[in-house]
Amino acid sequence: MPDSECDTTWLQKKSTPEYRQRFKAFQDWCKKEGIKHPKVQYPTMFGAGESKYPGMIALEDIAPGEAIVKVPSKLIINTKVAYMCPELQQVWYENPETFGRHTSHGDDNVFNAYILYHLNLGEKSKHYHMMQCWPRPSETGILMDWDDEDLEWL
Repeated sequence: MPDSECDTTWLQKKSTPEYRQRFKAFQDWCKKEGIKHPKVQYPTMFGAGESKYPGMIALEDIAPGEAIVKVPSKLIINTKVAYMCPELQQVWYENPETFGRHTSHGDDNVFNAYILYHLNLGEKSKHYHMMQCWPRPSETGILMDWDDEDLEWL
């Protein structure tokens, strides 16, 4: 992608104060929790005009096999963590037709329910600061928000 379509100063110079505040809290949380990403910058805004989207950019060469981001295992969100969530385990057991591992989408449903549960917890969630930095439909166009006409064109 041409450099003109990558804005590494977007957060500091062009984002809203609310967005900057969310990312400052996220970056402070990352530092406190031991998340490291020394050779990349997040967020960086890519694209132009109405087609902008946030992403990550390398600030220097990253060697083959070198970690881009290091995250302590206690912060990883995956299906195993979701299945083991004490507050939701009863839901999994009472609804095996939806959340059972034997169903075609059971793992996906568990994962999605876990995410929704933590979104609902708000500031009480251990994932709060990370979730606050996820793109919102008003900030980036995501497929689920496309008009039917645009989806048909796709």
